[in-house]
Amino acid sequence: MGLVTPEPERIPPRVERPLRLEAHDLEELLFDFLHEILSCMDRDDVLLPHAESLRLRGGPPWTLEGLRRGDRLANVESTGAVKAVTYSDMRIVREPEGWRIEVVVDV
Repeated sequence: MGLVTPEPERIPPRVERPLRLEAHDLEELLFDFLHEILSCMDRDDVLLPHAESLRLRGGPPWTLEGLRRGDRLANVESTGAVKAVTYSDMRIVREPEGWRIEVVVDV
């Protein structure tokens, strides 16, 4: 289960973890990326909302590498919880100005 925080950009980057994911398509890669954020909260008691130096390599398989940063859950103010990431209504669209992503989560 993950926390909902009102201002994730205000979470200081005190903890960092490398990121490397591989998937058969972009939807699976996005799901795995978001699921990993929730897993880090459950497993390591850290919230890592900042992703830096992300490198996306086309596939299949698709790979995503980078660095995630955040803070210990004990230091984070929350307003609710996310139970799980879902594939329901997930959309990934490449547009001229970048990527547009829509995700539905269970709260």
